[in-house]
Amino acid sequence: MLAIVIALAHDLGHPPFGHSGEITLNRLLLQNFENGFDHDRQTLRTLVFLEHIRDEWKGLNLCQQILMDIRARGNREHMLNVYATEGYPQGYMSLEGQVVEFSDKLTFLIHDLEDMIRLGIVTLEELCQNKFFKSIISFIKVKLCDRDCKDENMFLARFKTDIYLYFLDSLYKIFIELAESLMKYREKSRQRIIFITESKLITCQPDIQEIFMDALGWMYENIYKAKMKDRDDLTDNAIAALFDLMYRKPKFRELFGRKIPQVENESLARHIADKIADADESYVESFIKHYMIP
Repeated sequence: MLAIVIALAHDLGHPPFGHSGEITLNRLLLQNFENGFDHDRQTLRTLVFLEHIRDEWKGLNLCQQILMDIRARGNREHMLNVYATEGYPQGYMSLEGQVVEFSDKLTFLIHDLEDMIRLGIVTLEELCQNKFFKSIISFIKVKLCDRDCKDENMFLARFKTDIYLYFLDSLYKIFIELAESLMKYREKSRQRIIFITESKLITCQPDIQEIFMDALGWMYENIYKAKMKDRDDLTDNAIAALFDLMYRKPKFRELFGRKIPQVENESLARHIADKIADADESYVESFIKHYMIP
């Protein structure tokens, strides 16, 4: 259950257009003498302050273990001691939280690649510049007939499956070893435990984990930094214009319909960032269409 809750909550702080929107909101808040914007921290703000089930509760009244796992995901220095109960161990993450973190990165690797291939942002030839992706593509071409290789849906289905299996097989072997160690500890101590640690235990075997991180790094350098600038510039212009309009004209602060409370003693800039972070991309795109395009 802990893993399910963390998985459902972990990306609530992402603004429209993901990390591009995050960079813009961070810059705008720093310009307004705030301490910036970070999607993990915004997730905690959402859970602790902005969402309400009952008036007598501040936020969603979640247990500290959930909040600490979400806080620990980014392992960022500015996240330390945020929303933590006194005496609660800092910088630690439960095994359930580590499962969510690894799953998030693996899903990011696979489905972002699929989207980019379908949109023509990256080609299979370009992916072959990376040793791991080249090996997967070469293996599929050997296993599939020429007709199936030319079928994009067929090829991508096999591409995703083979990447999943490659990393999950290694992860499973590590997990079995870890589970056996924990069972021995539990039998020895004769008590139920919530296992939290500073170490990342839910990972692939060292050599496979190195390949995994290299693939993520290759995507960041060769796709996000090299190919997404035009989209990032459009995102920056749109969110900056929306932020400015909402700051100057109160009527636009209700543009998205859903009421987001302004936290007591916090600035208008922070409140506007909360509202934009909560918005759906379609609303921002609608704003671009009606207010930015002549």
